[in-house]
Amino acid sequence: MSDSVLGAHALALIQTSAYLRDLPSGLDSYPACVAKASVYRAFLAATDLSKVRDKLPPAARELVDRPLVHSSWVSEVRSTVLYLAARDLVFTSDEAFIDHFRGVNRQLISSPAYRVLFGLVGPRLLLQTLPRRFAALHRGVTVSGEAAGNSGELLIEHPAYLIPRLIGRCYLTGLEVAVEAAGGKAPKAQLVNFRPDRSLLTVAWSDG
Repeated sequence: MSDSVLGAHALALIQTSAYLRDLPSGLDSYPACVAKASVYRAFLAATDLSKVRDKLPPAARELVDRPLVHSSWVSEVRSTVLYLAARDLVFTSDEAFIDHFRGVNRQLISSPAYRVLFGLVGPRLLLQTLPRRFAALHRGVTVSGEAAGNSGELLIEHPAYLIPRLIGRCYLTGLEVAVEAAGGKAPKAQLVNFRPDRSLLTVAWSDG
């Protein structure tokens, strides 16, 4: 991986480097796959990157130094590079990073704009209508969901290697937080199948 992509601190960016190596065109892969900038902006608001700013890959540093407006779209690859670089440089373990992302997802989904998307519908209807709700935040990544009783599953499909396993595990926290916001009690999500181009997640909850 070129130092021009990772910057002068490439050796510290282990997961970031592995992610970019897997992609067909590195940082320029899958330009049609984008996410609402509000997602990565929530991550920036909750994450202190000041001490590692100079160690970030140039593409990630640009997102930090010149944040996109919340309503715009950002490359999924570039935002993922930012997340993985933060994992490499700030967090001591994958588990610490995932736990942090749970807080990011909770703040995001509890905000007024996202409460409209995820609240007041009940967990079963949430999963059944998640494709439409997810499409408001992502393009180029599709989801399908179904629910029966107090459990359900979610299939996430995308171009190969766009979403690495660590970020797939962060999706679990987003699913749990969304189900909780929709009224499910003590939701527990699992990543039961992970492939380069898809992830199958399950979730179960109680009514009270």
